[in-house]
Amino acid sequence: MRLVSVLGVWTTALISFFLFSFVLGVEPSRRFANAPYCFWVAGFNAAMLWVFMVIEEDVDSKLPPQLARAGRPAGYEVPVILEAINVNSLTTFLVANLLTGAINMQVETLLCTTVQSMLVLGGYTLMFMLPALLLYRSNIRLR
Repeated sequence: MRLVSVLGVWTTALISFFLFSFVLGVEPSRRFANAPYCFWVAGFNAAMLWVFMVIEEDVDSKLPPQLARAGRPAGYEVPVILEAINVNSLTTFLVANLLTGAINMQVETLLCTTVQSMLVLGGYTLMFMLPALLLYRSNIRLR
């Protein structure tokens, strides 16, 4: 079974457990870190990983083979974006911290709707992943 499929099954199971506990009337509580909260956090994170993996597979399938898996041995299963972040981890960390500060100064996050919050998270993720990926594809390593 492919990793994307396994992650999809786990995502479905975790979110199903969350919904089942919600139907039973157990409210998720971040303060107590109860089971519904843990199911929600794990399910949400698994869903985000699944989405990123599906996007990467889609993009890789459209690229020429020499670009999609450039310099990686056959069977090497680390996603390109993770490899890019690992190569320039300090730079990625600094960019992410600067973006966090900029977002916190410009956006009243406590007043955002769910849709606005998800758009901020998506934009934030894109903004710190893109430089890492561009540096990696350009074979530039900052220390």
